[in-house]
Amino acid sequence: MPFSKIDGASELVPHESFILAVISNVFQPPVENPDFTFDLTAADITESDFLQLFFNFSTNHFNINQNNRFHDLLSLLNKSYISGANQIVPLNFMQLVLSCISAKNSVTANTVSQLSRFSAIQKAGKIQNLAQVCGFQKAFSWFEIIDLMSSSNVIAHSANPLAVAYAPLIVQFLYVDTDVNLTIALNYHFNVALPGYINPTPGLGPCHYSKDEASMKNQTPNKLTTNNAAKNKTLQESQKYSESGDDLESESDTYTLDLLTVSPSIVEQIQLIQKDNSSEDNDDASDEKSLTTESSGNQWV
Repeated sequence: MPFSKIDGASELVPHESFILAVISNVFQPPVENPDFTFDLTAADITESDFLQLFFNFSTNHFNINQNNRFHDLLSLLNKSYISGANQIVPLNFMQLVLSCISAKNSVTANTVSQLSRFSAIQKAGKIQNLAQVCGFQKAFSWFEIIDLMSSSNVIAHSANPLAVAYAPLIVQFLYVDTDVNLTIALNYHFNVALPGYINPTPGLGPCHYSKDEASMKNQTPNKLTTNNAAKNKTLQESQKYSESGDDLESESDTYTLDLLTVSPSIVEQIQLIQKDNSSEDNDDASDEKSLTTESSGNQWV
């Protein structure tokens, strides 16, 4: 059965994520290096929903709420993981455990002993979601993980009330089968939307998460380019109109000359024309006055 390839960064975060918590089905601390690690496809979630799933509201400490034991995001059902061949593979947890047992012992799945098979299926079948994992737990509080991401320059406070940052967080489930000496790590990836924060590093978050300062700044050059183009267009139209020789006054109702966008030479030409018209009007007025004086003098004589 061919599996689909992952499409861009929406399925799995392309950069380092922060492990929020490590939980296990055994009480003793599990091995630091698991035999196999699988990254589940990332899920987008709001901050309020994430806190409701994984935190105690009174203490802000990590705690999986048992009331959400049937929540889809906590379930091992209907999940997919990223294979070593960069493919999305549907997760069958019991089958995955059997495959890991055979891979660790360098045998085929059919050659695994029936005793080991029964034991592995019984243990893996008891765990259907993360709320059923009762054992070792090590986790950050919500304030600690926020401070860690802030100090790592992944998120930063924003004055923009519409800003939403992207927080890449992992809840790691370490499944341990002591009978076959097997440890499997399942990484639950979450893209948590944090209101009131931004991602200082460009391209860190998904596009659908919000209008922050960085995106607004990125739009500024485009606006400037658009404004400059508009001004240049107005200037060209003004020059073309001036060179046509039409009367500016008679066409003032259909065309408005923007002096802010016209070159100084055209302004000087307009001022010169106005000055000449004013001089002609003064000369006409002087001539008319002289004629009036002469006619008046002749009348008295």
